[in-house]
Amino acid sequence: MNSIHNTKHESYTTSWTYGIDYQLSSDPTLQIYELIDIFTNKVNIINHFKKEFNLKCKIAVILVFPETTGLLINQKLIKFAYNTNSEYDIDIYRDEI
Repeated sequence: MNSIHNTKHESYTTSWTYGIDYQLSSDPTLQIYELIDIFTNKVNIINHFKKEFNLKCKIAVILVFPETTGLLINQKLIKFAYNTNSEYDIDIYRDEI
């Protein structure tokens, strides 16, 4: 006897966000350092939960500038992303004053 089973698969997406308050700065790297410094000693915990729950890690940065400026992704930021197998998602907006 052949039977066809129709299975309904549900997909759930969840995200956990940790952020810092808006800060006016000419060097956005300082705010990124603030976050990276909080989580650098938690790399093992992050990786444990990523493996246990099949999670992905993304470091999202939203920059708002009154004029165009640069953002340096230096070795410290690269190392953290590498150690947590994360990627950076950087959005840059021009704030029209």
